Amino acid sequence: MPNDPERAPCLLPERPNLRHLKDQAKDLVKAGDAESITNAQFQIARLYGFASWPKLKAHVESLEEIGQLKQAIDTNDFERVKTLMTRNPALHRAPLGYGKNGPLTWVAECRVPWEPPSLTRLAMADWMIKTVRMYIRAATDR
Repeated sequence: MPNDPERAPCLLPERPNLRHLKDQAKDLVKAGDAESITNAQFQIARLYGFASWPKLKAHVESLEEIGQLKQAIDTNDFERVKTLMTRNPALHRAPLGYGKNGPLTWVAECRVPWEPPSLTRLAMADWMIKTVRMYIRAATDR
């Protein structure tokens, strides 16, 4: 794997997998292209355009969390949605859905399951709106 600073970064797969990225780093060490796993992880991060392995790892983990949120919305798992979004308020702005407009839009689109909005789906939307209002109020009160 050439370490050419002039080379444009590679694109991560649509659904990057941290285990696969770690395996790529191990392969670099085995092949003698990196002197340590830390150096190999840095090379992998740079290959994909990240300044460091922790930044690449955080990005991949955030994508996994967005996937979990989408799955919870799709299955009308309101408690899981609340847990995920309360634990990580940044998920309110997650690029989710076809237009990447966010979880509230995804909830409102009711694309999965293919049915009119259920009471659970409506409660989910209502909770998201109230929660965002709460965050806005807290930010403006500072």
